[in-house]
Amino acid sequence: MKKNILKLLLLSVPTLLLSQGNNFPPATSTVQLPAFSTPEVSKLFRYSDFPNISSIGGTNIEIPIYTIKLDGLDIPVSLKYDTKGVKVADIASDVGLGWSLVYGGNIVKEIRDTDDFLSFYFFFDPNCNTGGAEDYMQAADHRISKGYLDDNNSIGSYPVDYQIDSSPDFYRVIAPGLEDKYYLKNINSQLVPQFLENKNSTAVGVNSGITSVLNTRAANPYYIGGFENFIIKNGSGYEYSFNIPQGTAINFFPQTFDDNINYQPAVVNTWRLGQIKSPYSSKTVSYVFESFTNTYLNPTLNVNQNGGTIQDGANGLFATGSNPTNSGGSGSGNKVISTYNLNNKRIKAINFDEGSINFIYSVQRLDYDGNVLSKIEIKNKSGQIVKSFDLSYSYFQPANASTCTDNYTCLRLRLDNIKDSSSGNYTFNYGINNSNGVFPKRTSSKTDFLGFFNNNTSDFQFFTTLQQAQTYSYPDDKIYYYPQLEKDNYLPFQLNNINYTSVTGSVDRSSNESSLIGLLTQITYPTGGSLSLQYENDDFNYEGGTYKLGTARIKKFVQNFNDGTTLEKNYSYKLDDGKSSGQIAFFNINRPKLGLELNSTAYVLYSKVEESITGNGKIINEYSNFNEYPDLLEKYDFLNVVPTQTELKTLKERKYPYVNVSSQSHRRGLLIQKTVKNNNGITINREIYKYKNFVKDSLGVQKIISNYQGNITGSCGSPWGMKYGIYAKNYIKTENSFLTKVTKESYTPNGIVTEESNYTYNEPKNLMINNKNIISNGSVNETNYQYPSDLGQNWLTGKNVINIPLITTETFKKNISDPGKVLSKKETVLSYFIIYGSRGLCFTFIQQII
Repeated sequence: MKKNILKLLLLSVPTLLLSQGNNFPPATSTVQLPAFSTPEVSKLFRYSDFPNISSIGGTNIEIPIYTIKLDGLDIPVSLKYDTKGVKVADIASDVGLGWSLVYGGNIVKEIRDTDDFLSFYFFFDPNCNTGGAEDYMQAADHRISKGYLDDNNSIGSYPVDYQIDSSPDFYRVIAPGLEDKYYLKNINSQLVPQFLENKNSTAVGVNSGITSVLNTRAANPYYIGGFENFIIKNGSGYEYSFNIPQGTAINFFPQTFDDNINYQPAVVNTWRLGQIKSPYSSKTVSYVFESFTNTYLNPTLNVNQNGGTIQDGANGLFATGSNPTNSGGSGSGNKVISTYNLNNKRIKAINFDEGSINFIYSVQRLDYDGNVLSKIEIKNKSGQIVKSFDLSYSYFQPANASTCTDNYTCLRLRLDNIKDSSSGNYTFNYGINNSNGVFPKRTSSKTDFLGFFNNNTSDFQFFTTLQQAQTYSYPDDKIYYYPQLEKDNYLPFQLNNINYTSVTGSVDRSSNESSLIGLLTQITYPTGGSLSLQYENDDFNYEGGTYKLGTARIKKFVQNFNDGTTLEKNYSYKLDDGKSSGQIAFFNINRPKLGLELNSTAYVLYSKVEESITGNGKIINEYSNFNEYPDLLEKYDFLNVVPTQTELKTLKERKYPYVNVSSQSHRRGLLIQKTVKNNNGITINREIYKYKNFVKDSLGVQKIISNYQGNITGSCGSPWGMKYGIYAKNYIKTENSFLTKVTKESYTPNGIVTEESNYTYNEPKNLMINNKNIISNGSVNETNYQYPSDLGQNWLTGKNVINIPLITTETFKKNISDPGKVLSKKETVLSYFIIYGSRGLCFTFIQQII
């Protein structure tokens, strides 16, 4: 007998952070919904973790529309292209496949392990087949699922047998002048954001309760509980209101009891930026959205797996409680899972002090619900149009047009032309025959393990009836087992220099050149010039061999100017020994493949990128990488019993799902050396960069893993054959990397001329306080910075104006020990706005040179 009782967390009306009461949202669902959002938002977040896009083989392709100025803050509006490739299941945004409209900002919730606000009882015991009411269901010694922010600690005498959330969920925020990540912490019954990147961001308000997001697809539509908005200030005092919530929901076919436990039906997971407010005046930038109907269901095949349990190698099972099959349930099975978006919004206008930008959607899409963005108008404060952009589209045609009857799965929106009213036309080309006739259906199974096209021999068809679901057997992915490796013992591709012990499954998920489809290959500019791009697959060095990934990298870049001149750049990603400099994060084949993921499960980062400029030498950039700063796996503490070596080996090999991994992404992809050479290969100059890592705070997290031996036995209400428990421990750190030293070497006929810059910081506040520039003759140019907190400017720090130096002093020294002579002293006086009744007084921004 099974029973699922949802325990609602404390329900409250919407309240602001630091107000009376609490700001906990009501629980509305069961277990984890993987993090995904709208096509537009997902694309912007996919490769947001990298400080240098060239370190992942990408480049910036951007069509500027307008830049809004808000008291020193630049807010760009543009169309941006992602050169890293197109996944088969990708849905084109309203400006075309691969393109994104950049105009504001978003917060996206990343559920880690289990939703923070989930708490429910679950019980299965074949010895309790009474058929009546089970009062023992509430007994403490039965399994309870407990979200990270659930403060109910009465989980009984068998804590190792409970599904306890191993980590707080992350909220990732990207907006002009604000990029950070935070989790929520319960402080005196208030949920307070804890920012993780030491950038002086702070939360002003968190509004929660029953949100404005309506699950219209439910049998009985209901408003989803969660957060209605977040208000955040950056370190310069600008206030961002993320007050446009959006959600995602799923349905699945066929549906069983266990699906109610395994899948979360609906969640609010995206918050659009609604307003930016200046700390120095009454000026704001406001974003106006309009609703549109979107009935599209994005289907995904979920193949039968036991994601929550694995064989331990000693006739037992490891389990985290993340799947009811751990205790005898039958939740696994082939399913078609469809995701759909809730509270669909698109940007309609941006209003600011000097005017507005208006977005017009007038042509119905064929491949997705809603309209394409067909026109952008820029107006002055009098409402007159000063500039406009007209966008024209067509569709990538499928490989087998004769068998495609569903436009949603067969067509993909393609941006062909942008007409700028002030300068002329941008035209775009996407390879041979504009990549028509090459794309499979978006539901195709011919993909690699990351979702890129690999043209394998499989041909899955989604079932549509219950009979098909019960009889249709889907082949498993081909997985190679390498027990002799230190890590990554299960791989979705075959190593070419190491023998595997066994292989399971039949569907080839390795990557190949087939993935390079639908990529932008040429832009013709209004000036008459053009830009041509050539691509190749990312590759990486792994255990002494080189392997391809489905993502793309830039191979060649040719810019033709309207005066007839040409700039040609060729890129190499190899080390001096000819091997690929690419390194890859570890593989986790157990990661759920559901919906639109925020990031790839694996990506390549290059240690060396060489840019050869025809007729003008080369530039060699070297970056920090995984070998120096790998992700840190969990450490195990064992309860009651010490496991066998075989069991330990199993834990190491499988990288148990839902266990925390401590990322060091902030230390990777940093430029560590830049070398410039002439056409003869002779070094002209070199720059060497040094960094220091600073940990401001850390949060210990753990996942409880249970080990079961034998069958489920015992009387009704007893534990289920559990042998021992394991704590998989790790840390979530608030940290960042500081650039501390730059050494510049110029190679001349008379020798090497060296210049050195040293940077000193107030590390907890992330403020540079001193810069010493040491010239080759020993003289020093020194700059010191003083900030509002140094000068007691409480009215500024109260507005979270922390990062702006108020006094900058430049000093010249003959040598490092010379007291020096002050060359200049600059004092910055910031404006502030005070309201008296209906009137306001504004003090202006000035810079005074002393």
